[in-house]
Amino acid sequence: MLEAIGVPHSDNYLRHCCANEKHSWPPLPRKEWEAHLDDKCACKNPHNKRFEKVRLPNGKHMVRPVKPFFYHPIEEGIRGLNSQPAFAQARGKGHDSGFYTSPEADRVDAATGGALAQNCNSAFIEGYDGLQVQGLVDRSTFVGLYK
Repeated sequence: MLEAIGVPHSDNYLRHCCANEKHSWPPLPRKEWEAHLDDKCACKNPHNKRFEKVRLPNGKHMVRPVKPFFYHPIEEGIRGLNSQPAFAQARGKGHDSGFYTSPEADRVDAATGGALAQNCNSAFIEGYDGLQVQGLVDRSTFVGLYK
């Protein structure tokens, strides 16, 4: 279904970090998780593993990341926006209202030597909102919005 509507699967953004949140691993397909049960973090704590094996209510076992997170690179998001003709055409327009008339815009423009005020440049408004899916306190989901 996701492919049919052009939405990438969340696994494309799933990453794992150690319990201390000091080390992250590169992406790994789910079918390879079990083979990496013994992956350990480079942190000083030898108990920081990448995966854990948990028993399900039906008695079977499942391998899951100890500390998963979803990585949404900002640069790719902005590049994706610029690949859309309507967005690219609107860039640099609307400098007469909103953010561009704020004291913060004046500060950013001064700090960049007048670069913000040039019509070929645009400011992006970025926002994030988070929630705990299905009341799970150990898993959170965040959505990034670009404008």
